[in-house]
Order: sequence, then structure tokens, then C-alpha cells
Amino acid sequence: MLLVVLSPLAETICCQDIVYRITKNRCPKKYSVLLSALLFGFLHLGSYINGYVPAFLTGAFLMTLYIIAFKRTKKLSILSVYSAHALHNLTSLIFYYLCPNFSP
Repeated sequence: MLLVVLSPLAETICCQDIVYRITKNRCPKKYSVLLSALLFGFLHLGSYINGYVPAFLTGAFLMTLYIIAFKRTKKLSILSVYSAHALHNLTSLIFYYLCPNFSP
């Protein structure tokens, strides 16, 4: 439950919502994406099999999704990123239990 429900919510608020609201009028969006991805990657150090890079790339993707959703509707930006993140975590968890000996 923590991995699929609570963690994505907290990370979406910290890594996308707060970062974007602070940086949106102060710097180009590419720097918002970079800062968000760095923070997201840092929070996931040690939780990814191959380290920081997958978490960084996931963070960049989620922040890009947040910015696109924010432009269309401010209210749904958190929900869209949260849903994508929760689905990613759920898929990873299922894959982990179905293939426990998998090592990329």
C-alpha cells in the first residue's frame, strides 16, 4: 500500500507540484524538469536495481507530464502524475514478485 498509494502521492507533491510552483515564473521549464528529476532521483537512491539514472529519467518524464497537464488544467496535473507514478510502482511490484530472479 505504501509503495503504490502513499509514496507516489508524497513524491508527486514534493518532486513535481512544489518544484513547479516555485520555479515556473523564475526559470525556463527545462530547468524545472532538471531540478525535479534530480530531486526524484536523489529520493530513489538505492531503490532502483541499476541506480540513479532510471530514477532520474522517470522523474524527468513525470515532471514533463506534470507541466503538460498543468497547462491544460491545474487541478488535474497532480492526479495525472500521481496516477502514472502509482501505475509504474504497481507494475514494478507485480513484476518483482512474478520474476524474483530477474536481473537486468
